[in-house]
Amino acid sequence: MFTIMNRYELFLIFNPALSDAKLSSAVGEVKELLGSAGGDIYEEETWGKRELAYEINNCREGIYVVLNLNLAADKVSVFSKELQAKEILLRFLLTKLES
Repeated sequence: MFTIMNRYELFLIFNPALSDAKLSSAVGEVKELLGSAGGDIYEEETWGKRELAYEINNCREGIYVVLNLNLAADKVSVFSKELQAKEILLRFLLTKLES
């Protein structure tokens, strides 16, 4: 069976108190979740610490990481629910890109 993969952009905002090692580990966990959902990353960019538009969980800053990925449309809701369960994430936004 052939599954159509869609392209997505995933913005992740992590707690600004994370060390580089813990940030790397947290991003690795997100990659593992994606892999278990059958997706793959084709581009990754770390933007670093930036000021938030509003306070989230007593944080005025967040560490931004952007992942461009491929994922089957039927796996998006499961992947999103798993991301919501990650307490280390302040927020995330998963957006479908035009093909």
